[in-house]
Amino acid sequence: MAVFTPIAVFSNNPDIDAIEYRLTIDARAVLNSGISAKAQVYLRKADSTQSVTFDLLGFTIDSIRINNDSASFSRLEEKLTINLPSTDSVVVDIYYHGIPQKDETWGGFIINGQYAFNMGVGFTSEPHNFGRAWFPCFDNFTDS
Repeated sequence: MAVFTPIAVFSNNPDIDAIEYRLTIDARAVLNSGISAKAQVYLRKADSTQSVTFDLLGFTIDSIRINNDSASFSRLEEKLTINLPSTDSVVVDIYYHGIPQKDETWGGFIINGQYAFNMGVGFTSEPHNFGRAWFPCFDNFTDS
């Protein structure tokens, strides 16, 4: 099991700042059944912001917790929307599992024989960055 801290992934909502991501990914069975993972996202937000939407491609959500309490969420294709409390700082824990996706033509997550690797981009996917194939994120090149 490994812990990763991705960088350069920002919020697609001006009222929310993703301060830090902590990813714990168990990829020991990636060749057979995929990964199981936890994304812990530290957010700072306006008190009036009621939800946050992450990009996440193809994974099953096991549970979501906010500040250690169960949280409600909804899913529409690769958009994961989580209801937030009124506090200005929250820690969102997203537990999920599944097989990381590959791009339709080139890129994404590749399983080839006994090897598995991530290209980091999807050439025919919009947007081309492909963090959402690994973890819940704000997958947007143009955000700052």
